[in-house]
Amino acid sequence: MRYCCKVMKICVEKLKHVEYIERFDEFALPVGEDLGRSVIILKYCPWCGKKLPESKRQKWFEILNELGIDPTEDKLIPYPLKRSLWWEDLGTTMDMVKEDIKE
Repeated sequence: MRYCCKVMKICVEKLKHVEYIERFDEFALPVGEDLGRSVIILKYCPWCGKKLPESKRQKWFEILNELGIDPTEDKLIPYPLKRSLWWEDLGTTMDMVKEDIKE
């Protein structure tokens, strides 16, 4: 994982004030733990101001929707979409998903 600044690295790795959600390549602030798990997605680093990676969350849900898969049914999600870096090579991931669905 590459961080935009030292403060972000400390907040993610040591203090746990910021969460890196690898599946969606996004940084988030955990909130509302009393009411259930929620996060606020960060688009910019609160400390250095650099733009953070574009979230892959929407694309992941779009792919599941196109495949007719309920995202709440973890056992139905094809393995390639469970990998943390599925978005790095989307073409290969989709080929793997098609093979996984055939089986």
